[in-house]
Amino acid sequence: MAFTIGQKLRNGIYTIERELGRGKVAITYLAQQHKGGQIVIKTLKDDLLSQLQPSERERLKDKFWQEATKLANCRHPHIVSVKEPFREGELVCIPMEYIDGQNLASFKKIWKEQEALRYIKQIGSALMEVHRQGLVHRDVKPANITLRNGNSEAVLTDFALAREFDHPLSTVSTTEGFSPTELYSSGTEPGPYTDVYSLAATLYFLLTNKLPLGSVQRSHPSNRLIPPKEINPHISDRINEAIITGMALEADARPQSIQEWLKSLGLRSSLAVPKWDLMTWLTVTGVVLAMLGTVAAIVSAVVDLRPFFKRDSPSSPESTVTPQSSFVRGS
Repeated sequence: MAFTIGQKLRNGIYTIERELGRGKVAITYLAQQHKGGQIVIKTLKDDLLSQLQPSERERLKDKFWQEATKLANCRHPHIVSVKEPFREGELVCIPMEYIDGQNLASFKKIWKEQEALRYIKQIGSALMEVHRQGLVHRDVKPANITLRNGNSEAVLTDFALAREFDHPLSTVSTTEGFSPTELYSSGTEPGPYTDVYSLAATLYFLLTNKLPLGSVQRSHPSNRLIPPKEINPHISDRINEAIITGMALEADARPQSIQEWLKSLGLRSSLAVPKWDLMTWLTVTGVVLAMLGTVAAIVSAVVDLRPFFKRDSPSSPESTVTPQSSFVRGS
């Protein structure tokens, strides 16, 4: 265990309450903030680090830090809020928002198509921001989508940071039914199309309450993916086809971006505008007012100088000169 119950981190800012879970690479803890409220602390597994050579250990920690920093820049209403990482001794720590809500895997029901599509659109928009930052989630599934605010908002959680670290001890963990073939082998690099597969599989699950057949099993000729419409006849043809296309075994046979796949569902997609806090608004307002003040000063100065540039008015008609045209015929 990297941390113990009651241990204080970052000079007492956080106090560890309990372990929430552990994966192949990292451990997550629930912590109390000294200003009040709970937060999640994610860090690399110390037993994994202890088995690595010093150079590999530092490389893994650096990669974990770099990806955590990128994730902290993913400010989106449907992405779990992540703060800047910090170091506690030899460990890299990532503080992130604690969402006390139900994940989509905990609902044992078949969702109505429009309900399911609302959440898929929200998570799709979140993934577009993730991909814009140069990251791939790699573990999109119902269990990693939590509902908050009275079930009206879906939030993407549990990012698989540094899981592609090239060492046998940090082999990428997969989730049966939701992981595409490229996560089981090194033949194809994960990309946005990887998350397309997992999000399509998530929609399959929401509309059928059935786990889709895993991609490795489907690689055998005798196994096929049962179309979701065969399980739930209320699914529209368009949605049924989009799910099947999104779950194509070959990465290049799927839509290559989340935006493209959402379009096949008939959903408009756009990146959410980050919400500004009070200090940001005050800063922007101050800059705008300063610019307006500068413009006003320039205009005032120009007005004051106008009399110096005025020519004397002609005293008599005889002094008036008729201007000649600059247009010359035949030139």
